[in-house]
Amino acid sequence: MARGFSASDIANPFGSTDTGLFPSEQLQTSHNWAGPVNMPAAAAQISTDPAILALRPTKAGVIGCTSCHNHHSFTGDLLLRRPGDTLCLDCHRQRNQRDVQSGTHPVNFNYTSATSKVKLAPSKFFKDPVNANSANPTSAMLFPSGKMVCTTCHAPHYADSNARTFDNASSSTFGLLSSSRGRLLRTDVRGGSANEVNICTNCHAGKRAHNGKGQNIQCADCHAAHVDPLDGTAPNVWLVRRYMKPLTTNTKVVNQYKDAGSNWAGPDGVCVACHAIPAPGGNYPPEHASLDPNVCRSCHVHDSVDGSFAAGCNSCHGNPPQINAAGPSGYASSGSSNYATSGVFKDESLTPHLAHTSRGLTCAACHSGN
Repeated sequence: MARGFSASDIANPFGSTDTGLFPSEQLQTSHNWAGPVNMPAAAAQISTDPAILALRPTKAGVIGCTSCHNHHSFTGDLLLRRPGDTLCLDCHRQRNQRDVQSGTHPVNFNYTSATSKVKLAPSKFFKDPVNANSANPTSAMLFPSGKMVCTTCHAPHYADSNARTFDNASSSTFGLLSSSRGRLLRTDVRGGSANEVNICTNCHAGKRAHNGKGQNIQCADCHAAHVDPLDGTAPNVWLVRRYMKPLTTNTKVVNQYKDAGSNWAGPDGVCVACHAIPAPGGNYPPEHASLDPNVCRSCHVHDSVDGSFAAGCNSCHGNPPQINAAGPSGYASSGSSNYATSGVFKDESLTPHLAHTSRGLTCAACHSGN
């Protein structure tokens, strides 16, 4: 017999509900059924559905089981008041956005349509999202009718944000679900190691952890699916978190403009939330004196082969260059800048690079900076 729901199952990430339990007693694996109808932190508002507005819990200012389920209905196997994700987007309608710069992950679009980024930039997305645990179908991203929706990443019940557990009633009955922070995700926020699959790299291809020195900073340490503060201020672009290192310094980050307007190294910048930028000199180039994001990204790029934003001599060219070709073993070629056509090109078979490589020497033995 399946176990019924209990107060320990209530997802309560914002502390909006007094469950009477200690944090250690909370599993937080089901959508809150006793929280306020208006919860700005979750972008939740009172329903627009007349039938839900007429319910006793709604009139009391809270949500209940009947807010989503109609126990007298005979339509569908889950007795839902509305089909699928239209129910989610009724209350969470502020999150019904298709522009990533709105501060919330785009939803409600066809994942592989002709105009989707999956089709327009196929190298950056997996056409068929990967599963962090191929042996567990409940940890796979869902695309009902091919659409990216709320329930692609979230589940309303039995969701412990853990790819190693089967998210179903049986797991709940036998105590096999793990405790969580109430995000109600289908899979892992972070991979088990730096470059294992996480909830972002299920779909986003070619992204590596910020792990050049073994620090294991993964996607969700800098980004979040929902960063809209909903307080009248502009969200950070590219879903960059408003605060970094929430469990320690909780450092504020303000990065509200793209490209040349990006704030990487200035006050409240993305990078300086965790890093003190080393001054020029020694192993650090003169560019370290600049706050211009275009100067920063000349070495630090998201798609670096050494890990996201790791600056290495072989990010653009060989360390040292060894062949007459662009890439990590040859010369630098990036955008409009191409060493082969720069006017100072030198045939690598005639330079000292190969001889120095055979002796185990790298760029820094002779060069400093750019």
